[in-house]
Amino acid sequence: YKNITFINDSKATNVTATLKALSAYKNIYWIVGGRLKQDDDYDGFTLYLSYIQKAYLIGESSDFFAALFSNKLPYKKTYLLEKAISQAYNDASQSSKPATILLSPACASWDQFKNFEERGHFFRQFIHTLLKENHT
Repeated sequence: YKNITFINDSKATNVTATLKALSAYKNIYWIVGGRLKQDDDYDGFTLYLSYIQKAYLIGESSDFFAALFSNKLPYKKTYLLEKAISQAYNDASQSSKPATILLSPACASWDQFKNFEERGHFFRQFIHTLLKENHT
């Protein structure tokens, strides 16, 4: 939509999968969070900080990611996916270059959704609604 690409990578429920997504895009407005997986090494994200314009923190892990990104990356604690999408859209709309809104949470969805499919479906549906509202 306009200069924004929306990527639904809700299936990225671990760090390894999210790192692949982060490496594939530039000018990223990244939606991250949910229920942390204890065995993951979340420090790997530092490799791709220059690709990310801002992170939108959702779910139980919001405080964890806020501490991880402190003084390294701009972020906003949005807690809810719909707030993250709205904020990311508002911010990406201000970009003068092509932007990517990336849902690649690196966490399980169980804190707010039944599974990653439900989270991904919500992401798609909310974007369709948001774009309809902004198109009129």
